[in-house]
Amino acid sequence: MIMNKIKTVLIGDSGVGKTCIFQRLDNDSFKEEMTSTVGGSFCNITLQNDKGTYYEIGLWDTAGQERFRNIIPLYFQRATFVILMYDISSRDSFNGLKKWAEIIKDKGPENTQLFLVGNKSDLEKERAIPMSEGEKQAEEIGAVFFCELSAKTRIGLDILLKEITDRCEVLSSISFEVSALQGPSVKTGAEVLRKSECRC
Repeated sequence: MIMNKIKTVLIGDSGVGKTCIFQRLDNDSFKEEMTSTVGGSFCNITLQNDKGTYYEIGLWDTAGQERFRNIIPLYFQRATFVILMYDISSRDSFNGLKKWAEIIKDKGPENTQLFLVGNKSDLEKERAIPMSEGEKQAEEIGAVFFCELSAKTRIGLDILLKEITDRCEVLSSISFEVSALQGPSVKTGAEVLRKSECRC
């Protein structure tokens, strides 16, 4: 079966759980304590849709710290999907979404599809953002898809992956195929900078 290569980029504030999602998809692992990403990390994952078609997803994890935002647009090159994440227990991470959406609008490819994802849904008792508010924000920033999930419990993750494969099928049907294997030419030094709590 032909493997369609689709580039997907994870973005959002530091601490929202991008790396937790990345590692869950890469090797199905989860750690409560993670190190902050500097620059970007890459992996290939293979997804299969309901019709048996396989898609190779080139997944990029990116830094969320303010001082690295000038290099984030480099990762948007040839990206099919951008997954913008926030932490449902953090109002600050939610308030930063519009700035991220502006970066995508200004620097991302014209046909890039934006997903909005609320992570850490397992922290229901600490919820700061109602799901309805997330849905409204998705509409306001032009996201084509919204969901909540938990990297820790995997709840909601299959919904996100199914949406990706469904959209890959549509894109393939109109011969829209993007290579995920080439990243930005940026030297970022160490992959990690300092430890941060990632309770997702």
